[in-house]
Amino acid sequence: MPNELQERFSQITGFQEERTIGDVMAVLSLVELALRTGSALPERLPTPLVMRFYESRRLKNGVSMLYTTLVRDEEYRRYCVALSAYLKFLSSIDSLVLVLKRASGEVHVIHPWEGA
Repeated sequence: MPNELQERFSQITGFQEERTIGDVMAVLSLVELALRTGSALPERLPTPLVMRFYESRRLKNGVSMLYTTLVRDEEYRRYCVALSAYLKFLSSIDSLVLVLKRASGEVHVIHPWEGA
């Protein structure tokens, strides 16, 4: 993709932002732990990731204009495929979390008081 579309992809997805990276890594780490140990997932996770993507995009970017010349551009179609793949990645993680919560349950993270 040309630099212009790479920058647009980065701005729209936020996939290079620390918060986005942290959210995805946190969810993947907890999913990995649950799969390895059979433990329940925490009730509170930064999911659904797809909803968080759309909320952050709405707050940051507003509405994007679409032009006929843009739709006909082959590079723009590649950009659309990349965007679709990224959303599918987030959606797959969200689905995995739902399946794991159904299978292993949820747990409220409550630490007992020392000496109680």
